[in-house]
Amino acid sequence: MNTRFTLALSVTLMTLAGAVFAYPTLAGPTGLAVLPTAEVITAGHWQLAADYYNTQDSATGVRDTVPIRLLYGIAPNWEVGVDGWIAKVNGANADTYGGNLKYQTPLRLAGFDLAIGVIDQVTKKAADEGFSKDANTFEAYLAGTRELIKPTAGMLGVNATLGVNWTKLDAGMEKGEGYRFAGGIEVKPFKTLSIAAELQTKRAQVGDDKALAAVTARYMLNTNLQVEAGYTNAGFNYGGLTGTPDHNFFAGLAFEK
Repeated sequence: MNTRFTLALSVTLMTLAGAVFAYPTLAGPTGLAVLPTAEVITAGHWQLAADYYNTQDSATGVRDTVPIRLLYGIAPNWEVGVDGWIAKVNGANADTYGGNLKYQTPLRLAGFDLAIGVIDQVTKKAADEGFSKDANTFEAYLAGTRELIKPTAGMLGVNATLGVNWTKLDAGMEKGEGYRFAGGIEVKPFKTLSIAAELQTKRAQVGDDKALAAVTARYMLNTNLQVEAGYTNAGFNYGGLTGTPDHNFFAGLAFEK
Protein backbone atom coordinates (compact mmCIF):
# COMPACT_ATOMS: atom_id res chain seq x y z
CA MET A 1 0.00 0.00 0.00
CA ASN A 2 1.25 3.51 -0.83
CA THR A 3 3.04 5.01 2.20
CA ARG A 4 1.39 8.44 1.80
CA PHE A 5 -2.05 6.87 1.51
CA THR A 6 -1.44 4.75 4.62
CA LEU A 7 -0.35 7.81 6.59
CA ALA A 8 -3.34 9.86 5.41
CA LEU A 9 -5.74 7.03 6.28
CA SER A 10 -4.20 6.63 9.74
CA VAL A 11 -4.51 10.35 10.47
CA THR A 12 -8.12 10.36 9.30
CA LEU A 13 -9.07 7.41 11.50
CA MET A 14 -7.28 8.92 14.49
CA THR A 15 -9.24 12.15 13.98
CA LEU A 16 -12.54 10.33 13.64
CA ALA A 17 -11.83 8.15 16.65
CA GLY A 18 -12.86 11.01 18.92
CA ALA A 19 -15.88 11.91 16.83
CA VAL A 20 -19.38 10.96 17.90
CA PHE A 21 -22.32 10.23 15.63
CA ALA A 22 -24.94 12.90 16.33
CA TYR A 23 -27.58 13.40 13.66
CA PRO A 24 -31.02 15.02 13.77
CA THR A 25 -34.12 12.94 13.17
CA LEU A 26 -36.35 13.92 10.27
CA ALA A 27 -38.47 15.79 12.85
CA GLY A 28 -35.55 17.60 14.50
CA PRO A 29 -33.89 16.28 17.69
CA THR A 30 -30.73 14.17 17.72
CA GLY A 31 -31.62 10.54 17.09
CA LEU A 32 -32.21 7.85 14.48
CA ALA A 33 -34.40 8.48 11.43
CA VAL A 34 -37.56 9.21 13.44
CA LEU A 35 -36.85 8.12 17.04
CA PRO A 36 -35.05 10.59 19.34
CA THR A 37 -32.21 9.04 21.33
CA ALA A 38 -30.80 10.09 24.70
CA GLU A 39 -27.87 11.75 22.93
CA VAL A 40 -27.57 15.52 22.51
CA ILE A 41 -25.31 17.66 20.36
CA THR A 42 -22.16 18.95 22.07
CA ALA A 43 -22.58 22.26 23.89
CA GLY A 44 -21.52 25.17 21.71
CA HIS A 45 -21.83 23.17 18.49
CA TRP A 46 -24.48 23.61 15.80
CA GLN A 47 -25.63 21.22 13.09
CA LEU A 48 -27.53 21.87 9.87
CA ALA A 49 -29.18 18.95 8.04
CA ALA A 50 -31.28 18.69 4.89
CA ASP A 51 -32.83 15.70 3.10
CA TYR A 52 -34.69 14.87 -0.06
CA TYR A 53 -37.65 12.79 1.09
CA ASN A 54 -39.44 10.81 -1.65
CA THR A 55 -42.81 11.00 0.10
CA GLN A 56 -45.14 9.39 -2.42
CA ASP A 57 -47.89 9.09 0.18
CA SER A 58 -51.21 7.87 -1.23
CA ALA A 59 -52.83 8.09 2.21
CA THR A 60 -52.43 11.86 2.65
CA GLY A 61 -51.81 13.15 -0.87
CA VAL A 62 -48.32 14.36 0.08
CA ARG A 63 -45.61 14.32 -2.57
CA ASP A 64 -41.84 14.87 -2.32
CA THR A 65 -40.77 16.91 0.71
CA VAL A 66 -37.56 18.59 1.86
CA PRO A 67 -37.02 18.60 5.65
CA ILE A 68 -34.40 21.10 6.89
CA ARG A 69 -33.24 21.00 10.52
CA LEU A 70 -30.92 23.18 12.62
CA LEU A 71 -29.68 22.07 16.06
CA TYR A 72 -27.60 23.93 18.64
CA GLY A 73 -26.05 22.80 21.93
CA ILE A 74 -27.13 25.63 24.21
CA ALA A 75 -25.48 24.16 27.34
CA PRO A 76 -24.07 20.84 28.54
CA ASN A 77 -26.80 18.19 28.13
CA TRP A 78 -29.18 20.66 26.41
CA GLU A 79 -30.02 21.09 22.74
CA VAL A 80 -32.53 23.28 20.94
CA GLY A 81 -33.60 23.08 17.32
CA VAL A 82 -35.77 24.56 14.62
CA ASP A 83 -36.97 22.90 11.45
CA GLY A 84 -38.88 23.56 8.26
CA TRP A 85 -40.48 21.27 5.69
CA ILE A 86 -41.10 22.23 2.08
CA ALA A 87 -44.19 20.18 1.25
CA LYS A 88 -47.41 20.04 -0.74
CA VAL A 89 -50.67 18.21 -0.03
CA ASN A 90 -52.76 17.47 -3.11
CA GLY A 91 -50.81 20.17 -4.95
CA ALA A 92 -51.41 22.89 -2.33
CA ASN A 93 -48.74 24.50 -0.16
CA ALA A 94 -48.41 22.68 3.17
CA ASP A 95 -45.07 24.00 4.39
CA THR A 96 -44.34 23.24 8.03
CA TYR A 97 -42.20 24.94 10.64
CA GLY A 98 -41.44 23.92 14.19
CA GLY A 99 -39.04 23.65 17.09
CA ASN A 100 -37.70 21.15 19.58
CA LEU A 101 -35.92 21.07 22.95
CA LYS A 102 -34.12 18.13 24.60
CA TYR A 103 -32.44 17.64 27.98
CA GLN A 104 -30.18 14.68 28.73
CA THR A 105 -30.79 13.99 32.42
CA PRO A 106 -28.12 12.83 34.89
CA LEU A 107 -30.32 9.81 35.65
CA ARG A 108 -29.65 6.26 34.46
CA LEU A 109 -32.09 3.35 34.53
CA ALA A 110 -30.96 -0.25 33.96
CA GLY A 111 -27.89 1.09 32.17
CA PHE A 112 -29.89 3.46 29.94
CA ASP A 113 -29.03 7.15 29.68
CA LEU A 114 -32.29 9.13 29.80
CA ALA A 115 -33.42 12.25 27.97
CA ILE A 116 -36.69 14.16 27.85
CA GLY A 117 -37.84 16.51 25.13
CA VAL A 118 -40.62 18.20 23.22
CA ILE A 119 -41.34 18.73 19.52
CA ASP A 120 -43.90 21.24 18.25
CA GLN A 121 -44.88 21.57 14.56
CA VAL A 122 -47.33 23.79 12.67
CA THR A 123 -48.48 23.08 9.11
CA LYS A 124 -50.13 25.69 6.90
CA LYS A 125 -53.72 25.08 5.89
CA ALA A 126 -53.78 23.08 2.65
CA ALA A 127 -56.18 21.41 0.22
CA ASP A 128 -57.15 18.58 2.55
CA GLU A 129 -60.48 17.96 4.27
CA GLY A 130 -58.70 17.69 7.62
CA PHE A 131 -57.14 21.15 7.30
CA SER A 132 -59.94 23.47 8.44
CA LYS A 133 -57.17 25.55 10.04
CA ASP A 134 -53.38 25.52 10.39
CA ALA A 135 -52.58 22.11 11.86
CA ASN A 136 -50.51 21.60 15.00
CA THR A 137 -48.71 18.48 16.23
CA PHE A 138 -47.16 18.50 19.72
CA GLU A 139 -45.03 15.65 21.08
CA ALA A 140 -43.46 15.14 24.51
CA TYR A 141 -41.09 12.18 24.77
CA LEU A 142 -38.79 10.16 27.00
CA ALA A 143 -35.84 8.37 25.36
CA GLY A 144 -33.35 5.93 26.85
CA THR A 145 -30.16 4.81 25.12
CA ARG A 146 -27.76 2.08 26.25
CA GLU A 147 -24.54 0.63 24.88
CA LEU A 148 -25.12 -3.10 24.38
CA ILE A 149 -21.71 -3.97 22.97
CA LYS A 150 -18.69 -1.97 24.00
CA PRO A 151 -16.27 -0.81 21.29
CA THR A 152 -13.58 -3.29 20.31
CA ALA A 153 -10.90 -3.37 17.64
CA GLY A 154 -13.29 -5.09 15.24
CA MET A 155 -16.53 -3.25 15.99
CA LEU A 156 -17.20 0.23 17.30
CA GLY A 157 -20.31 -0.82 19.17
CA VAL A 158 -24.05 -1.51 19.32
CA ASN A 159 -26.57 0.82 20.98
CA ALA A 160 -30.21 0.24 21.85
CA THR A 161 -32.82 2.98 22.29
CA LEU A 162 -36.26 2.69 23.86
CA GLY A 163 -38.75 5.53 23.91
CA VAL A 164 -42.30 6.63 24.59
CA ASN A 165 -44.04 9.77 23.41
CA TRP A 166 -47.33 11.47 24.04
CA THR A 167 -48.57 13.13 20.87
CA LYS A 168 -51.44 15.55 20.38
CA LEU A 169 -52.84 16.40 16.95
CA ASP A 170 -55.11 19.38 16.26
CA ALA A 171 -55.95 19.85 12.59
CA GLY A 172 -59.36 21.38 13.01
CA MET A 173 -61.72 18.68 11.80
CA GLU A 174 -59.20 16.02 12.79
CA LYS A 175 -58.07 15.86 16.43
CA GLY A 176 -56.57 13.20 18.64
CA GLU A 177 -53.94 12.29 21.19
CA GLY A 178 -52.26 9.24 22.65
CA TYR A 179 -49.07 7.40 23.60
CA ARG A 180 -46.74 5.64 21.19
CA PHE A 181 -43.86 3.33 22.15
CA ALA A 182 -40.69 2.92 20.11
CA GLY A 183 -37.41 1.05 19.97
CA GLY A 184 -34.31 1.07 17.81
CA ILE A 185 -30.95 -0.68 17.34
CA GLU A 186 -27.86 1.11 16.01
CA VAL A 187 -24.86 -0.93 14.85
CA LYS A 188 -21.51 0.75 14.18
CA PRO A 189 -19.37 -1.73 12.21
CA PHE A 190 -16.49 0.75 12.17
CA LYS A 191 -15.83 4.30 13.28
CA THR A 192 -17.34 6.06 10.28
CA LEU A 193 -20.46 3.98 9.63
CA SER A 194 -23.76 3.66 11.49
CA ILE A 195 -26.64 1.35 10.51
CA ALA A 196 -29.93 1.55 12.41
CA ALA A 197 -33.41 0.04 12.44
CA GLU A 198 -36.39 1.29 14.44
CA LEU A 199 -40.09 0.69 15.05
CA GLN A 200 -42.83 2.80 16.64
CA THR A 201 -46.27 1.51 17.63
CA LYS A 202 -49.43 2.56 15.84
CA ARG A 203 -51.82 5.15 17.31
CA ALA A 204 -54.72 5.85 14.95
CA GLN A 205 -55.83 8.89 16.98
CA VAL A 206 -52.77 10.87 15.84
CA GLY A 207 -52.86 9.77 12.20
CA ASP A 208 -51.05 6.40 12.15
CA ASP A 209 -52.35 3.90 9.60
CA LYS A 210 -49.61 1.42 10.52
CA ALA A 211 -46.73 1.05 12.93
CA LEU A 212 -43.89 3.34 11.86
CA ALA A 213 -40.64 1.66 10.76
CA ALA A 214 -37.33 2.82 9.30
CA VAL A 215 -33.85 1.61 8.38
CA THR A 216 -31.02 4.11 7.98
CA ALA A 217 -27.33 4.14 7.09
CA ARG A 218 -25.12 7.09 7.99
CA TYR A 219 -21.52 7.69 6.98
CA MET A 220 -19.12 10.21 8.50
CA LEU A 221 -17.09 11.81 5.71
CA ASN A 222 -15.07 13.86 8.22
CA THR A 223 -15.52 15.38 11.67
CA ASN A 224 -17.86 18.03 10.23
CA LEU A 225 -19.85 16.29 7.51
CA GLN A 226 -22.10 13.20 7.53
CA VAL A 227 -24.42 11.73 4.91
CA GLU A 228 -27.43 9.46 5.35
CA ALA A 229 -29.82 7.35 3.30
CA GLY A 230 -32.80 5.35 4.45
CA TYR A 231 -36.13 3.71 3.77
CA THR A 232 -39.22 4.32 5.87
CA ASN A 233 -43.02 4.33 5.94
CA ALA A 234 -42.96 7.53 7.98
CA GLY A 235 -45.50 9.79 6.32
CA PHE A 236 -45.70 13.55 6.56
CA ASN A 237 -49.05 14.21 8.23
CA TYR A 238 -50.05 17.54 9.81
CA GLY A 239 -46.49 18.43 10.71
CA GLY A 240 -45.81 15.09 12.39
CA LEU A 241 -44.42 11.78 11.20
CA THR A 242 -46.92 8.92 11.17
CA GLY A 243 -46.92 5.32 9.94
CA THR A 244 -48.45 4.93 6.47
CA PRO A 245 -49.01 2.05 4.00
CA ASP A 246 -46.29 3.54 1.77
CA HIS A 247 -42.54 3.09 2.10
CA ASN A 248 -40.30 5.88 0.89
CA PHE A 249 -36.63 6.67 0.29
CA PHE A 250 -34.82 9.61 1.86
CA ALA A 251 -31.24 10.86 1.61
CA GLY A 252 -29.39 13.90 2.86
CA LEU A 253 -26.44 15.34 4.70
CA ALA A 254 -25.61 17.11 7.96
CA PHE A 255 -22.88 19.66 8.63
CA GLU A 256 -21.66 20.27 12.19
CA LYS A 257 -19.40 23.02 13.47
